[in-house]
Amino acid sequence: MIWGDNEPLFYHANIVLPDLVGCNLTGNNYGDDTLSFGDIREPGKFHPEHMIFCGINKLYEGVTICYPDNHEHKLSTLAMGTDGEPCILNCERGQSNFEDGGRIVVDTGWTKLYESYWGSAGQARYVVNACVWLVDMEGRFGKEISEITTSD
Repeated sequence: MIWGDNEPLFYHANIVLPDLVGCNLTGNNYGDDTLSFGDIREPGKFHPEHMIFCGINKLYEGVTICYPDNHEHKLSTLAMGTDGEPCILNCERGQSNFEDGGRIVVDTGWTKLYESYWGSAGQARYVVNACVWLVDMEGRFGKEISEITTSD
């Protein structure tokens, strides 16, 4: 999971993102709003069916947010910030620039992790869900999540 925020707080992310997925993070957009599930082509919406957002109705986007500097990258948009820029993105196993690369999540508003915002909309559940998705149980063990959770 790669976190970014306003300039210069995406510096470390930009050391690895160009080689991994073909983009940098840029921007200093003010967010400080809440995302809800819906059509991710609309500002302020997150993907309603992705495992990362399971059990989440609202998610705080962060105080300031950045975004990818181009559209020619290997990331898929999972959430659109209220500024109309992608704010949570992912890459499936094997789709990065590394042949056997694992899953990647890029979040452009790490201020959502600050203690003063942690108790607001959806943060804890989101971080846990993202960690579980990143483990990639299906890819590692060749089983679907339903097979793993409904064992004898």
